[in-house]
This record gives sequence, C-alpha cells and structure tokens, in this order.
Amino acid sequence: MIARENPFAPARLEKVLAFDLALIGSSWEALEQRWEALGFRGVVCGRPGSGKTTLLRAWAKRLEEKGEAPLRIFLNEEKRCLSHEDHRTLTEIRGRILFVVGEQHLPWREKWLIRRASREAAGVLVTRWRAGLSPVVCLLKPDAQLAFQLMQRASPEHTTRFSPVLDRRLARHRGNLRELFLGCYDELAGLP
Repeated sequence: MIARENPFAPARLEKVLAFDLALIGSSWEALEQRWEALGFRGVVCGRPGSGKTTLLRAWAKRLEEKGEAPLRIFLNEEKRCLSHEDHRTLTEIRGRILFVVGEQHLPWREKWLIRRASREAAGVLVTRWRAGLSPVVCLLKPDAQLAFQLMQRASPEHTTRFSPVLDRRLARHRGNLRELFLGCYDELAGLP
C-alpha cells in the first residue's frame, strides 16, 4: 500500500478524527465550565499519545471561532526550551488566553517564567503527563474501547483486521494512540 492510500497516515487521521469529547464521556460545555470553575487555569493530563495536543488544537479552533484566538507555545522532545518567539508570546499575554503544549519538557526556570507571565493572562491551559499541583481540567486515559471507536471512524474496512488484538497492541504501546495507529500504518504498508 502506498503512503497516500494508508488510512492510518498521521495527516489523514488528524483530518478524519476531529476531537470528539463524547468519546471520553464529556462535552465542550462541561469542559469549559470546569475550566471556568478553576479560574481559567489548569492542565490537561495524559500519557504521551493520549490526545492532549489534539484536544488543545480543537479547543483553540473553537476559541478562534469565537474571536478569542489563544496564544500558543509548543514543546516536545526536540524543542525543550522557549524560543525567542515564545518569549515574545509571553510579553503579549496580558488579557489573552495561553495554551502551552508539553510543558513537562521545560527546565524549571522556564516553567517559572511561564507561570510568572501567565498571571496577567485571561486564561491558561497546559498539557502535561502528570498534573503535579495544578488543577486538572481534563484527564485523558485512552483504553481499547476508545481505540476501537477511533479505528472504526478512521478505517472501518480495517477494523476487523486489527480489533481482535487491539487491547494487546494498545498495552504494548502503553496507551499511546499515536504509536498504536503508526503501528497499524506500518503493518498496512508492509513495514517490519
């Protein structure tokens, strides 16, 4: 199978699998009410590949549609410190909403810089693997049932092939949906 035809290609999955809070037993209204009750400050927690970044992307889009585009800082294994652009973002934070993806990658000093600057923000939402002392807005814990539902949406024709061992595959990837679907991609592509 060639890459552009693979139903588990990451770019295709992102288009096909818009974040659906009903799949985790919630709604946008419930999530927004929780965030408001927490003073518009909190974290979205979950293991790597659990959907934290996807959730924040969907939330940002929702806010943009309301005319409240959040400022964003994105961190990961390759980007483990604030860039000059990120520092500039922190100077524009007064009265704005800030989303920080992957805060756990930062050294403590830069986490402190974000916390200090965010005092003037209208709201702050951070993704992390663990909540720490911060209030949790949403905890994402993918399971085999969720993986099955996502697989049915992404590629119903391949669900029967992968579903009998989906729980073992998800366990092998430690609950990481991204790695699970990349493994399905590789298998369909005939890769080892």
